[in-house]
Amino acid sequence: MLKDCTSAAAVDIGWAGSGAMALRYLVSNTWNIHCDIYGIVAGTNTIHNAEPDASEAYLQSGKMVSYLYSQSHNRDLLKMHNPSKDYNVYWELLLASPTPQFIGFYDRKVCNGKYLENLDISLVFGKYDKNQKGILEIQKGILDFLDEYQKRFKKYPYMFRISGRDAYAPMIVAASHNERYLRAIEKKFALDINVN
Repeated sequence: MLKDCTSAAAVDIGWAGSGAMALRYLVSNTWNIHCDIYGIVAGTNTIHNAEPDASEAYLQSGKMVSYLYSQSHNRDLLKMHNPSKDYNVYWELLLASPTPQFIGFYDRKVCNGKYLENLDISLVFGKYDKNQKGILEIQKGILDFLDEYQKRFKKYPYMFRISGRDAYAPMIVAASHNERYLRAIEKKFALDINVN
Protein backbone atom coordinates (compact mmCIF):
# COMPACT_ATOMS: atom_id res chain seq x y z
CA MET A 1 0.00 0.00 0.00
CA LEU A 2 2.84 2.42 0.75
CA LYS A 3 4.98 1.40 -2.22
CA ASP A 4 6.43 4.49 -3.93
CA CYS A 5 4.90 6.79 -1.26
CA THR A 6 7.14 9.29 0.48
CA SER A 7 4.46 10.33 2.97
CA ALA A 8 1.02 9.19 4.11
CA ALA A 9 -1.58 10.17 6.69
CA ALA A 10 -3.12 7.95 9.34
CA VAL A 11 -6.51 9.48 10.20
CA ASP A 12 -8.09 8.61 13.54
CA ILE A 13 -10.61 10.03 15.98
CA GLY A 14 -7.82 10.49 18.54
CA TRP A 15 -7.09 10.92 21.41
CA ALA A 16 -3.42 10.52 22.25
CA GLY A 17 -2.33 9.88 18.67
CA SER A 18 -0.69 6.63 19.69
CA GLY A 19 -2.15 4.65 16.77
CA ALA A 20 -0.63 6.87 14.11
CA MET A 21 2.66 7.17 15.97
CA ALA A 22 2.89 3.40 16.46
CA LEU A 23 2.25 2.96 12.74
CA ARG A 24 4.91 5.59 12.00
CA TYR A 25 7.41 3.64 14.10
CA LEU A 26 6.55 0.29 12.51
CA VAL A 27 6.75 1.64 8.96
CA SER A 28 10.11 3.31 9.54
CA ASN A 29 11.92 1.15 12.09
CA THR A 30 10.44 -2.33 11.82
CA TRP A 31 9.37 -2.70 8.21
CA ASN A 32 12.04 -0.32 6.82
CA ILE A 33 9.62 1.41 4.47
CA HIS A 34 10.85 4.88 3.54
CA CYS A 35 7.57 6.72 4.04
CA ASP A 36 6.82 9.42 6.62
CA ILE A 37 3.55 8.71 8.42
CA TYR A 38 1.70 11.71 9.83
CA GLY A 39 -1.19 11.49 12.27
CA ILE A 40 -4.40 13.44 11.78
CA VAL A 41 -6.71 13.24 14.79
CA ALA A 42 -10.07 14.82 15.49
CA GLY A 43 -9.07 15.80 19.01
CA THR A 44 -6.30 15.21 21.53
CA ASN A 45 -6.37 14.14 25.15
CA THR A 46 -7.89 16.87 27.30
CA ILE A 47 -7.27 18.32 30.74
CA HIS A 48 -9.62 15.62 32.06
CA ASN A 49 -7.29 12.77 30.99
CA ALA A 50 -4.61 11.21 33.20
CA GLU A 51 -2.04 12.18 30.54
CA PRO A 52 -3.39 15.43 29.06
CA ASP A 53 -0.19 16.27 27.19
CA ALA A 54 0.48 12.79 25.74
CA SER A 55 0.36 14.05 22.15
CA GLU A 56 2.14 17.38 22.60
CA ALA A 57 5.53 16.21 21.35
CA TYR A 58 3.91 14.82 18.18
CA LEU A 59 1.95 18.03 17.62
CA GLN A 60 4.94 20.31 18.22
CA SER A 61 7.19 18.27 15.93
CA GLY A 62 4.64 18.35 13.10
CA LYS A 63 4.21 14.56 13.13
CA MET A 64 0.56 15.00 14.07
CA VAL A 65 -2.20 17.60 13.69
CA SER A 66 -5.50 17.93 15.51
CA TYR A 67 -8.62 19.24 13.77
CA LEU A 68 -11.06 20.05 16.59
CA TYR A 69 -8.85 21.11 19.49
CA SER A 70 -5.47 20.70 21.17
CA GLN A 71 -3.39 22.59 23.70
CA SER A 72 -2.49 25.09 20.98
CA HIS A 73 -5.91 25.81 19.43
CA ASN A 74 -9.55 25.89 20.52
CA ARG A 75 -8.42 25.52 24.11
CA ASP A 76 -11.92 26.16 25.45
CA LEU A 77 -13.07 23.00 23.63
CA LEU A 78 -10.07 21.17 25.08
CA LYS A 79 -11.28 22.19 28.55
CA MET A 80 -14.93 21.36 27.83
CA HIS A 81 -14.48 17.93 26.21
CA ASN A 82 -14.75 15.47 29.09
CA PRO A 83 -14.06 11.75 28.56
CA SER A 84 -15.38 10.97 32.07
CA LYS A 85 -18.80 12.11 30.81
CA ASP A 86 -18.41 9.73 27.83
CA TYR A 87 -17.82 12.50 25.27
CA ASN A 88 -15.21 10.32 23.56
CA VAL A 89 -17.74 7.48 23.31
CA TYR A 90 -20.28 9.72 21.55
CA TRP A 91 -17.70 11.00 19.07
CA GLU A 92 -16.58 7.43 18.42
CA LEU A 93 -20.22 6.41 17.85
CA LEU A 94 -20.69 9.30 15.43
CA LEU A 95 -17.60 8.32 13.45
CA ALA A 96 -17.74 4.52 13.86
CA SER A 97 -17.58 2.17 10.92
CA PRO A 98 -19.38 -1.15 10.46
CA THR A 99 -16.06 -2.97 10.61
CA PRO A 100 -14.50 -4.92 13.46
CA GLN A 101 -12.21 -3.29 16.00
CA PHE A 102 -8.52 -3.35 15.02
CA ILE A 103 -6.55 -4.95 17.84
CA GLY A 104 -3.01 -4.81 16.52
CA PHE A 105 -0.05 -6.10 14.53
CA TYR A 106 1.61 -9.38 15.43
CA ASP A 107 4.88 -10.90 14.20
CA ARG A 108 4.44 -13.90 11.99
CA LYS A 109 1.25 -15.79 11.24
CA VAL A 110 -1.50 -15.67 13.88
CA CYS A 111 -4.46 -18.04 13.63
CA ASN A 112 -7.19 -15.36 13.81
CA GLY A 113 -5.34 -12.69 11.90
CA LYS A 114 -5.03 -11.54 8.31
CA TYR A 115 -1.49 -12.60 7.38
CA LEU A 116 0.61 -10.30 5.19
CA GLU A 117 3.26 -12.63 3.84
CA ASN A 118 5.52 -9.94 2.36
CA LEU A 119 5.87 -8.31 5.80
CA ASP A 120 5.59 -11.53 7.85
CA ILE A 121 2.98 -9.98 10.14
CA SER A 122 -0.66 -10.57 10.96
CA LEU A 123 -3.34 -7.92 11.39
CA VAL A 124 -5.70 -8.97 14.17
CA PHE A 125 -9.26 -7.72 14.47
CA GLY A 126 -11.74 -7.99 17.34
CA LYS A 127 -15.46 -7.58 17.78
CA TYR A 128 -17.97 -5.75 15.65
CA ASP A 129 -19.89 -2.96 17.33
CA LYS A 130 -23.24 -4.23 18.62
CA ASN A 131 -25.19 -1.49 16.90
CA GLN A 132 -24.48 -2.05 13.19
CA LYS A 133 -27.90 -0.70 12.18
CA GLY A 134 -27.40 2.48 14.20
CA ILE A 135 -23.92 3.04 12.77
CA LEU A 136 -25.20 2.66 9.21
CA GLU A 137 -28.09 5.02 10.00
CA ILE A 138 -25.70 7.68 11.34
CA GLN A 139 -23.38 7.28 8.34
CA LYS A 140 -26.30 7.59 5.93
CA GLY A 141 -27.37 10.78 7.71
CA ILE A 142 -23.86 12.19 7.42
CA LEU A 143 -23.68 11.34 3.70
CA ASP A 144 -27.16 12.80 3.09
CA PHE A 145 -26.11 16.01 4.85
CA LEU A 146 -22.89 16.18 2.81
CA ASP A 147 -24.80 15.65 -0.42
CA GLU A 148 -27.22 18.45 0.43
CA TYR A 149 -24.42 20.76 1.63
CA GLN A 150 -22.46 20.23 -1.60
CA LYS A 151 -25.54 20.98 -3.70
CA ARG A 152 -26.24 24.21 -1.81
CA PHE A 153 -22.68 25.53 -1.74
CA LYS A 154 -21.04 24.18 -4.91
CA LYS A 155 -20.69 27.74 -6.26
CA TYR A 156 -18.99 28.85 -3.04
CA PRO A 157 -15.85 26.72 -2.54
CA TYR A 158 -14.78 28.75 0.50
CA MET A 159 -17.76 27.22 2.33
CA PHE A 160 -15.95 23.88 2.30
CA ARG A 161 -13.27 25.17 4.68
CA ILE A 162 -15.03 24.17 7.90
CA SER A 163 -13.15 25.00 11.07
CA GLY A 164 -12.68 22.53 13.90
CA ARG A 165 -14.73 24.84 16.11
CA ASP A 166 -17.68 24.71 13.71
CA ALA A 167 -17.35 20.93 13.39
CA TYR A 168 -17.49 20.62 17.19
CA ALA A 169 -20.57 22.87 17.51
CA PRO A 170 -23.14 20.02 17.46
CA MET A 171 -21.34 18.39 20.40
CA ILE A 172 -21.57 21.64 22.36
CA VAL A 173 -25.33 21.64 21.82
CA ALA A 174 -25.64 17.90 22.55
CA ALA A 175 -23.67 18.31 25.79
CA SER A 176 -25.74 21.26 27.01
CA HIS A 177 -28.55 20.93 29.57
CA ASN A 178 -26.59 18.37 31.62
CA GLU A 179 -25.96 16.11 28.62
CA ARG A 180 -29.70 15.42 28.20
CA TYR A 181 -29.39 14.74 24.46
CA LEU A 182 -26.34 12.53 24.96
CA ARG A 183 -28.24 10.46 27.54
CA ALA A 184 -31.07 10.01 25.01
CA ILE A 185 -28.52 8.66 22.51
CA GLU A 186 -27.17 6.34 25.17
CA LYS A 187 -30.64 4.84 25.66
CA LYS A 188 -31.13 4.33 21.91
CA PHE A 189 -27.72 2.86 21.08
CA ALA A 190 -25.84 -0.04 22.62
CA LEU A 191 -22.69 1.89 23.49
CA ASP A 192 -19.81 -0.52 23.92
CA ILE A 193 -16.60 1.19 24.99
CA ASN A 194 -13.39 0.04 23.23
CA VAL A 195 -15.08 -1.71 20.32
CA ASN A 196 -14.78 0.70 17.39
